[in-house]
Amino acid sequence: RVQQRLNGKVWHFLGKISYSVYLMHWLIVVIIMERWEKVVDFWGSTELAFATMLPFTIISTIILATFMYYFVEKPAIAYSKRVSSKFS
Repeated sequence: RVQQRLNGKVWHFLGKISYSVYLMHWLIVVIIMERWEKVVDFWGSTELAFATMLPFTIISTIILATFMYYFVEKPAIAYSKRVSSKFS
């Protein structure tokens, strides 16, 4: 039962873009932390700012990672396969 849930399309997709998520999450976190005082001032409290920025961070990381996967990672993998096939 658990295995069926873990074999879902969402988990499969997150697995495909996981390296891009790894690369992109720090970019988003750094951007937010550089502006953290302004974010807290805007929301009025640290707890509210964190509760709002966490979903924003997750969603924006997944969106950026998806673009990175399809426009950088996948073409790079295809290119490396073409190059390596010429040498084998």
